[in-house]
Amino acid sequence: MGISADSLAAVSEVVRKEAHNLARHPELLWQQLYNRARWTQEVTRSETLRERL
Repeated sequence: MGISADSLAAVSEVVRKEAHNLARHPELLWQQLYNRARWTQEVTRSETLRERL
């Protein structure tokens, strides 16, 4: 079982968007990945809920 192309694309996007922060504080990589994933999940849930209403 390998890493999916979607997962790699998501990580790449986070690194690209947060490059300015990660250049100064590379130790924040995990935090940035986690926060983006949580935020994306919340948006998806919100959109799903709105569609159901």
